Amino acid sequence: MARFVAPNLMLGNTVLLKHAESCPRSALAIASILQDAGVPEGVYANLFVTHEQSSRIIADPRIQGVSLTGSELPRGRGRTG
Repeated sequence: MARFVAPNLMLGNTVLLKHAESCPRSALAIASILQDAGVPEGVYANLFVTHEQSSRIIADPRIQGVSLTGSELPRGRGRTG
Protein backbone atom coordinates (compact mmCIF):
# COMPACT_ATOMS: atom_id res chain seq x y z
CA MET A 1 0.00 0.00 0.00
CA ALA A 2 2.76 2.46 0.88
CA ARG A 3 4.31 2.12 -2.58
CA PHE A 4 1.36 3.87 -4.22
CA VAL A 5 -0.21 5.88 -1.38
CA ALA A 6 2.92 7.78 -0.32
CA PRO A 7 3.95 8.99 -3.81
CA ASN A 8 0.41 10.09 -4.61
CA LEU A 9 0.09 12.01 -1.35
CA MET A 10 3.45 13.67 -2.06
CA LEU A 11 2.16 14.75 -5.49
CA GLY A 12 -0.98 16.24 -3.93
CA ASN A 13 -3.37 13.60 -5.21
CA THR A 14 -6.38 12.41 -3.27
CA VAL A 15 -6.21 8.70 -2.50
CA LEU A 16 -9.29 6.48 -2.27
CA LEU A 17 -8.34 3.02 -1.07
CA LYS A 18 -10.53 -0.07 -1.04
CA HIS A 19 -9.03 -2.63 1.26
CA ALA A 20 -9.95 -6.30 1.28
CA GLU A 21 -13.19 -6.94 3.12
CA SER A 22 -11.33 -9.09 5.64
CA CYS A 23 -9.27 -6.23 7.11
CA PRO A 24 -11.48 -3.25 8.04
CA ARG A 25 -9.63 -2.59 11.30
CA SER A 26 -6.29 -2.45 9.49
CA ALA A 27 -7.78 0.05 7.04
CA LEU A 28 -9.01 2.25 9.87
CA ALA A 29 -5.63 2.02 11.64
CA ILE A 30 -3.83 3.17 8.48
CA ALA A 31 -6.20 6.13 8.13
CA SER A 32 -5.56 7.04 11.77
CA ILE A 33 -1.79 6.88 11.28
CA LEU A 34 -2.01 9.13 8.22
CA GLN A 35 -4.23 11.59 10.09
CA ASP A 36 -1.79 11.64 13.03
CA ALA A 37 1.02 12.29 10.52
CA GLY A 38 -0.77 15.43 9.33
CA VAL A 39 -2.44 14.29 6.12
CA PRO A 40 -5.36 16.72 5.65
CA GLU A 41 -8.87 15.36 6.11
CA GLY A 42 -10.40 14.10 2.86
CA VAL A 43 -7.06 13.57 1.11
CA TYR A 44 -6.95 9.89 2.09
CA ALA A 45 -10.15 7.90 2.38
CA ASN A 46 -10.95 4.25 2.93
CA LEU A 47 -13.71 2.85 0.76
CA PHE A 48 -15.84 0.14 2.29
CA VAL A 49 -17.75 -0.81 -0.85
CA THR A 50 -18.93 -3.85 -2.79
CA HIS A 51 -17.32 -5.13 -5.99
CA GLU A 52 -20.16 -3.56 -8.00
CA GLN A 53 -19.61 -0.21 -6.33
CA SER A 54 -15.86 -0.49 -7.01
CA SER A 55 -16.57 -0.96 -10.70
CA ARG A 56 -18.74 2.17 -10.78
CA ILE A 57 -16.07 4.18 -8.99
CA ILE A 58 -13.37 3.05 -11.43
CA ALA A 59 -15.63 3.92 -14.39
CA ASP A 60 -16.26 7.47 -13.08
CA PRO A 61 -14.54 9.98 -15.41
CA ARG A 62 -13.30 11.99 -12.40
CA ILE A 63 -11.00 9.10 -11.48
CA GLN A 64 -7.64 9.79 -13.11
CA GLY A 65 -5.73 6.67 -12.09
CA VAL A 66 -6.36 3.22 -10.68
CA SER A 67 -4.00 0.74 -9.09
CA LEU A 68 -5.36 -2.79 -8.65
CA THR A 69 -3.69 -5.32 -6.41
CA GLY A 70 -4.73 -8.66 -4.99
CA SER A 71 -7.11 -11.23 -6.39
CA GLU A 72 -10.33 -9.21 -6.42
CA LEU A 73 -10.74 -7.75 -9.90
CA PRO A 74 -13.46 -5.15 -10.38
CA ARG A 75 -14.51 -4.38 -13.93
CA GLY A 76 -14.60 -0.83 -15.18
CA ARG A 77 -12.83 1.75 -17.29
CA GLY A 78 -9.37 0.64 -18.32
CA ARG A 79 -10.09 -3.00 -17.55
CA THR A 80 -10.54 -5.68 -20.16
CA GLY A 81 -11.66 -9.25 -19.98
